Amino acid sequence: MATEGGALLRDALEGQVVVVVGATGGIGSAITAAMARAGARVVAVGRDRAKGDALVRLLDASGLIAEYLTCDVEDDRGLDQVRDEVLVRWARVDAVVTTVGGRGPVTGFLASDRGQWRQSMALNLDSVYGVFHCFAPPMVEQRSGSLLALSSIAGRRARGGNPAYAAAKAGVVGLVRALAAELGPYGVRVNSVCPGPTATPRVLAGLEHEAADGGKSVSELARALSEDGPLGRLVSPDEVAAACVFLASSAASSVTGEDLNVSGGLIVY
Repeated sequence: MATEGGALLRDALEGQVVVVVGATGGIGSAITAAMARAGARVVAVGRDRAKGDALVRLLDASGLIAEYLTCDVEDDRGLDQVRDEVLVRWARVDAVVTTVGGRGPVTGFLASDRGQWRQSMALNLDSVYGVFHCFAPPMVEQRSGSLLALSSIAGRRARGGNPAYAAAKAGVVGLVRALAAELGPYGVRVNSVCPGPTATPRVLAGLEHEAADGGKSVSELARALSEDGPLGRLVSPDEVAAACVFLASSAASSVTGEDLNVSGGLIVY
């Protein structure tokens, strides 16, 4: 059963300062709401001001509070400004979650080119490096903090069809493990969450489009995406968000260097 993101850890982040990068996406917005519901002071970050304002209004209607800052993760100076604004206001940052990424065109290895490869690496791996590199120093200085990235089961399960995405997401797992070892002595934990096929608005819209063109229903197509897993269903964004709340909280105080699968059993190691 899907949980309302963070419901089981409702006060787990009371008073903590949490930054969510890529906050307006299907999973990012769920994480933002879950962090606020868990009591955090949430700074939502994204490229689109209109989407950010809409997210803040939606949260406000639910009695949740977050502020939105506009920034492109490819802009190092912009990221630095976000970090500095957070530190000026609260003098600390307790957790940072980056959800930035995307599959892009599904292109097999032989049909791909270096431009597509570089684009996927920049979006899915370089972005994580940039966010972590920006926010790790104040965490090291305060001797505490949690860095979280969204990877994917694509980085853990070998399948053909989109090698650049799989390699980038595997790179996120490797980066997390290396940083966990390097930053652990300073009290900074580093983890990733690896979702399986997730029922985001974008995925559901794609299934609806596919259903309109073919002979299968949306529910049949959704089951086909997850039929290899024991639960036999898509993951909900709230379930991914709940995992992030756990990893950001003191309930996971000895958890670092982990890639937590939220896949309905598609990945079990």
